[in-house]
Amino acid sequence: MKGSSINNWRWLADSSGVAFLERMAGGHQRLVLALIGNRTIEPLTSTNETVKAFDVLDRRHYVYTVADAAGQEQIPTELHAPSIVGTGHPLMELLFPNSLKVSNGTLSAGDYLWAVAGNKRFKVTHGGAPILLSGEIVLSPDGSSATTALLVPEVPPSWEQLYPPPYESDTLPNARRARVVHQYVRINLRTGAIESLTDAPVQQ
Repeated sequence: MKGSSINNWRWLADSSGVAFLERMAGGHQRLVLALIGNRTIEPLTSTNETVKAFDVLDRRHYVYTVADAAGQEQIPTELHAPSIVGTGHPLMELLFPNSLKVSNGTLSAGDYLWAVAGNKRFKVTHGGAPILLSGEIVLSPDGSSATTALLVPEVPPSWEQLYPPPYESDTLPNARRARVVHQYVRINLRTGAIESLTDAPVQQ
């Protein structure tokens, strides 16, 4: 790996090796496993993917998120212009056009979630749709589920009362529309079932 750039080291649970992200040509980033005992290095994802977050139990059980390259094409081209009219666009879309994409008029953030269980690699879906994540992910000890902070598509009305915004201006309709709220959830990797762990927003 001479000349390569590696980051985000993570020891395996049994300390038999470490997993890390390796920067590749074209701005991609792959997941790699280095086993200490036999001094071998094994790539766990392809070179044409951009892995963003991951967690690994062993070479046969791990999860990772991959940047949605196609999603970048869905961002309105006007957001990349030297100057744009902000009317009608949520604030977060204007501030971070590359991290939030527009789908059917609503904002969704993140990267596709993939899992490997035994000899099977699969994209994790919920109700037939891919699950998008935008942060770290932790794999359960048995490799059957993962915990993460997931975007809340529609904030429950009760949260507005229980967890008021830090600034009074955030209570305005446009400000609420611009807020991006996450909650901690557990995802069943096989079925895609999503279970709320806190029934409350993540403190940001």
